[in-house]
Amino acid sequence: MMLVDSVRNPGVSDYLNDPTTGWNHTTPVCSDSTKCCLQGEAWSTCYLRLGRGLSGADCTSVDDQTCTWDNAISPYLAPSIAPQVRYVIKSIYGVHDFFSSYFKALQYATTQTALIITPITNTIDPNKQTSIASSIVLFALGIGFAFTTAPTAAEALLKWSEAAKHSAQTFAIGLQQAPGVARAMWPTGDEASKTFQIAQLDTELSQASKNISAMLDRGLELLMTDVPTFVSFAQRGDYCGNGTVDINEKLDHLDVALRTYITSESLKQNGWYARPLGVSTEEQYQSMLTTQSPAEKSCNGWTLHGCTVDFKEIKNRIWWSSSTGQQYSLEHKGDQTILPSALLPMLTSQEWANMFLLFDGAYNCTAQGRVDSEDLLRISYDGSLDTSCISRLPMQRQCGSQCPQLLGDGSCPFGFAASCETQNPGGHDWGPDNSTDPATQGAGGEQPSPSVPAPAPTHTGVKTYGPKPGWTLHGR
Repeated sequence: MMLVDSVRNPGVSDYLNDPTTGWNHTTPVCSDSTKCCLQGEAWSTCYLRLGRGLSGADCTSVDDQTCTWDNAISPYLAPSIAPQVRYVIKSIYGVHDFFSSYFKALQYATTQTALIITPITNTIDPNKQTSIASSIVLFALGIGFAFTTAPTAAEALLKWSEAAKHSAQTFAIGLQQAPGVARAMWPTGDEASKTFQIAQLDTELSQASKNISAMLDRGLELLMTDVPTFVSFAQRGDYCGNGTVDINEKLDHLDVALRTYITSESLKQNGWYARPLGVSTEEQYQSMLTTQSPAEKSCNGWTLHGCTVDFKEIKNRIWWSSSTGQQYSLEHKGDQTILPSALLPMLTSQEWANMFLLFDGAYNCTAQGRVDSEDLLRISYDGSLDTSCISRLPMQRQCGSQCPQLLGDGSCPFGFAASCETQNPGGHDWGPDNSTDPATQGAGGEQPSPSVPAPAPTHTGVKTYGPKPGWTLHGR
């Protein structure tokens, strides 16, 4: 029996992978299945056979029915290593159980996503022109569990159990510690890059079970065939019973990443964009909604150029983020089949997207200069995620307006919504410079006045440039 006794450290890392004494480096390969690993055999299959004294267990795929936990270990093990053997065996079963449960949860999530495809298509993409890559769909669906650990997704977690939240955090950290698992799970190549119309996504999702299984199998197989990857993924001990890793098969909001991506991509490809209006307090935002600004009062009753403005519609197209204090105006280029003020509440009431991820995410992605990046997800060491670029909603500014945030090199990543050559820079001034009337804050795209203090948005790693005295962002 080659489960060695000379373990320098009780941790799973040294026990399995120490270059001198680790099981992975001291267990021979031969034809005797009672003493060795077989040629080409997964390390986990070998370990379960030697550690349990029984053959037949295979935990390399999500649907393998032979991978079932029991407490039995081989009676021939040295007592000094028996606890560690049991620890590793339970970790193998725990990782497999997580992936198997995740597979079932993702199958349920696809049924929930499919329910919104037709309404989104009819409302945002009536000409059915939006296309999407298969690889992105599978990525956005597969990353959904880790995606929901992002702070801006907090409201999606309110009804989750503590076990589900812990599982999401554990999975996110595991992906960071073992990035090869993520690379194995998400496909590349011709089949993965196949595109189809979003209107066809409900059909694709109904047939997604095979692709989801294959995606998870790729990650699970890597873990079960490569000891260093397994050690990195599971070394915190969450899969051996030190923590509860459990997924409800009918877990709501698991598809939040996919919903946000589908909605934002549909908006982008159909001429929609958002305009950041600046930071305000909630009181200023509410006052803007309920109080007539000086510009609104002066415009009432006039039909001169610049005064044929539906201020109510403009106000109702604005969304305020309680996370960053930023206000955004939902806008459209060219002809539209629905008013922004009508579409905005549908995004929230129909749960087509997570609004924080849709707007704040797109702002952060733009502010970091990552709009065209294929790097849709960044995972930090502690498991927190930067999911900004899941949202593809364009962030653009009014022609002639100041850049909301500059990159480190001084350039502005926020483009103009329309060519300044065909538009009067600035347009109609909806309010006096340095206005201190809270009702004007955010209305028509004005930045908060310097005389009304407001917190600056916190966008990590990007220098923030606040509004300058005497400057206002002019209206439409």
